[in-house]
Amino acid sequence: QWPAPEVKDGYFGKNFVYSGSPVFLIEINSPDSLPVGGNITLTADATWQICKDSCINESASFTLTLPVAASAERDPAQIDLFTKARKSLPIRDASLEITAQSDGTDVQFRIANLKSTPSDFIPDQPFLQPASAGGSIERDGEAWVVTLKRIKKDALDNPVAQGSSLSGILTGPTAIAIPATAINRPPAQSLDFSTYLPILGGMLLGGLILNLMPCVFPV
Repeated sequence: QWPAPEVKDGYFGKNFVYSGSPVFLIEINSPDSLPVGGNITLTADATWQICKDSCINESASFTLTLPVAASAERDPAQIDLFTKARKSLPIRDASLEITAQSDGTDVQFRIANLKSTPSDFIPDQPFLQPASAGGSIERDGEAWVVTLKRIKKDALDNPVAQGSSLSGILTGPTAIAIPATAINRPPAQSLDFSTYLPILGGMLLGGLILNLMPCVFPV
């Protein structure tokens, strides 16, 4: 469960980073077959990257052994840590109405019923840039319209697969989790009848020429 990151400029564009000592919550469900009175050991293989002027990849394995009891007990020493971590998570707002569309270039999604003013959008997908990387966030009546630029190639010039949905975190006074939303093609625009007049005129002229040709007279 990811808290909202910061968006920083890097060598290859925008980066999503966490400063200080962030806490990442991971839900673990224990099997019903665990014998009460015994112990269970949890093992985590973690990888991360520490950056300042340059970046260093690091990894480590961690273990935690806990007793198995008939009912769950909270560790008083860890309650504050978990409370702060949960408050750092983006909220989920079921009242939001979200639609997304794209004609193959930029991706645009519309959010209705949003009560706060967003400052940026951080996508989960690697084929989308955050709104602060050449995109925009604009008010449109009672809704907000977020425009995102696509990433067609990565830093090594390899093609980036283009997805058909988006999700992420909308930052602002309150970080809001945007659930997976399908990216649809925009509806076809209706044209004024006057737009068709030159086409109809050309069709009429072509029909007259065809029917006035001598080779058509026997038919």
